[in-house]
Amino acid sequence: MDGYIKNVGPTAESRFEIRVNQLPLDEAFLAACKPLPSGIQDTIKALRLEGVADATYVVTRPPGFNRKYEFNLAAFVSKGSIRYRHFPYRLGNLTGNVDYSTRDKIVKFSNLKAQHGPAQLSGTGTFRKTSDLDPGFLD
Repeated sequence: MDGYIKNVGPTAESRFEIRVNQLPLDEAFLAACKPLPSGIQDTIKALRLEGVADATYVVTRPPGFNRKYEFNLAAFVSKGSIRYRHFPYRLGNLTGNVDYSTRDKIVKFSNLKAQHGPAQLSGTGTFRKTSDLDPGFLD
């Protein structure tokens, strides 16, 4: 972890970066996701995601009065599997990138690869929510 705070006070600018390797994607991970918007947390639960992730989490606050913190997550998932609750077709050997930014409010999936028996799958996509009442849209 490293970071800084400049001009301590109500107009402070800050940036902190937290890096982790081989983070288990397990119940403890899911419990730590509670601050995420409900649609994103519900999606993670429904996917029944397992594996490990190398991740970088960046927290920034632009300088100025009444500025809000922004959060960015970039993760590479490996040794993974998913078994979606509503379509229990287990995908193993899952790898890929997941990126999330509170500014964009979009989860981006890229370079996804998985296997089901002899079938090889790959894909990309985004998940977006326009409001707390919006169930979200995956494309």
